[in-house]
Amino acid sequence: MKVFSLLLLCLPLFLGCTAQSATAGTSGTITLDLGNITTQVANVEKNALKFFLDHHFVGIRAAALCINNVANANVTNSTSTGSNSGGQISFMVQGLCNYIAAVERAQFNIFRNLLQGFYNITYEVPTLGVAAATAAENAAQNLTQSLQFWKQELENLTQLVGTEFEMKLLRFLVVYQGSGIAGGAACAQSAFHKEIIDSCINEISSLANQMSQVRGFLCGKYDICQLELTPDEISVGLNAFNDVSLGLGVISFSGIEGAPTIATQTAIATQTAIGTETAIGTQETAGTK
Repeated sequence: MKVFSLLLLCLPLFLGCTAQSATAGTSGTITLDLGNITTQVANVEKNALKFFLDHHFVGIRAAALCINNVANANVTNSTSTGSNSGGQISFMVQGLCNYIAAVERAQFNIFRNLLQGFYNITYEVPTLGVAAATAAENAAQNLTQSLQFWKQELENLTQLVGTEFEMKLLRFLVVYQGSGIAGGAACAQSAFHKEIIDSCINEISSLANQMSQVRGFLCGKYDICQLELTPDEISVGLNAFNDVSLGLGVISFSGIEGAPTIATQTAIATQTAIGTETAIGTQETAGTK
């Protein structure tokens, strides 16, 4: 894990020198300069920026769920007769959630500004709190395959408390971080503008370091030192790379264990609305502050 993180940290040395920079105004703001960029690479950049905005929006929602879970557990424990009602989340995970909330908001703002600055596109916050029972309804909400998966995962988190929530959240984060690394790799390989390349490489490095910490916590506290990913968890990483490279987001695993097959346009749907209403992650507040 440490060797992997070190290799990721070295990526800027190899890729940074080949990056092409955008034109910056006197105020330091990004100005549109597509220059010699091809249509294919421009699409990769737009896909990557949109992917990471979706990705960080999901991270903001997950952190909000964790913070709310901690607050609810504290209220429950303060009114219970015992010293602990069993719903407490460890201090380490509480700190992790606060850290993630701050980082996700900061990264959301970076990618939102890049998308607006280079392509004059305003990011539209997805609707993850509205139930969608069919593939057609998910399509109507304009949810990518990855967002359909994360929508269900967020819903699953709302059903848990205490230790069960903590273990599920940590697994969620490992898959989430792996998905971000996959999307970042596709971006780093093909993007044109230096600001975008650097942002994607920073994502890879940051997410890899976070994954190392989460894996260490899972192993040290819960003795979960190896994770057998489900077909859907594997698929979301492949979809992330695909979302950035081609913008399709349709890879999904199914079939016999050990012999996955590739299917297209496979929807991951949920019939239950996400049961949380927080300021973080709403259309009015996502990406602010």
